[in-house]
Amino acid sequence: MNEVAAVAHYSPYHFHRLFEHFCGETLMAYVRRLRLEQAAYEFRLGSESIGRTASSLGFTTHEAFTRRFHSAFGVAPRTYRASSSTPFRGASVRIQSLEVVRFPGACCVSTRIRGGYQHLVPPAHLDSPWHRLARAAGVVLSDKDVSCFGVCWDDPLITDEPVIRYDACLSVSGRTFDPYRFETVTIGAGKYARARWCGPIESMTEDYHYLIYEWPGAHRSRVDPSRPPFEHFIANREPSPSDDSVMGCRAVEADIFIPLR
Repeated sequence: MNEVAAVAHYSPYHFHRLFEHFCGETLMAYVRRLRLEQAAYEFRLGSESIGRTASSLGFTTHEAFTRRFHSAFGVAPRTYRASSSTPFRGASVRIQSLEVVRFPGACCVSTRIRGGYQHLVPPAHLDSPWHRLARAAGVVLSDKDVSCFGVCWDDPLITDEPVIRYDACLSVSGRTFDPYRFETVTIGAGKYARARWCGPIESMTEDYHYLIYEWPGAHRSRVDPSRPPFEHFIANREPSPSDDSVMGCRAVEADIFIPLR
């Protein structure tokens, strides 16, 4: 923590105060919450060992982890894992194709958004965070070298809506961004399930849950909980009247990427 405060050129005392002001919780509470939510996510994915999960997330004893987990979720880890199976309705017609691919990775400029995913404004709209990023970076979204991504850090089944994290990301082929001028994020390379998806943006979460919790087990695959899922928006143009008449003005076409082991 002291190192982070030094990088930000604040004393530890003032860094703590500013962090709590902007994030609504202390740094210690923030880190603890993220660790416990990561544990809950792994349990939903079918983590085989509670002790191994607790240890990998920095808890020194099983008892300390159980106590903290129960305080956060109201039940013991073993009970949560046994009861967290959620029935999903299967693949929707919005999923047009699905395949396993290798993603090469992407270096992006980004901006952090907090709140429910259903409130996101699609990239093509002029007031979207992607348009704001494009203006700051001096590019045009419709250029063929520009790609729009969205990284989904939290699961609404686990995380309270006000603190859900989403990174709107922009990459430009052949260009790197100055980290002192822009917030940057790297989308990791690796093996992913890629689903071509088309529909109103507020409907994406339902199909994310199918792709994360139902599809892998039915196809002898396992989700990698160490990497977040993300989406790559296919069309960055302003939606046409025909799009609006079919799916509403919040329609998007995107590839959803689910990280696999």
